[in-house]
Amino acid sequence: MSRDVQVFGLYLSTYIIVIISIDRCMAILDPISKNRGPHRVKVMIGIAWILSAVFSMPQVRTTGHLARGIVSDSKLNNRDE
Repeated sequence: MSRDVQVFGLYLSTYIIVIISIDRCMAILDPISKNRGPHRVKVMIGIAWILSAVFSMPQVRTTGHLARGIVSDSKLNNRDE
């Protein structure tokens, strides 16, 4: 569980930094439209949370399979012994 949260946090922090960069770029390129800024940022943060959840799902599934022993050691090591 903690590993899954770490992966989610990794994706989320990356997307938030990208959102901050995009917001600052938009503020510099079009300073007059700052009335739309708070709504735009809320939408972009919501999208960042959704994308983080979606892209961290493979890690959650892999961790769950490993914890239940579904994936054998030979599949993990990619060896044919």
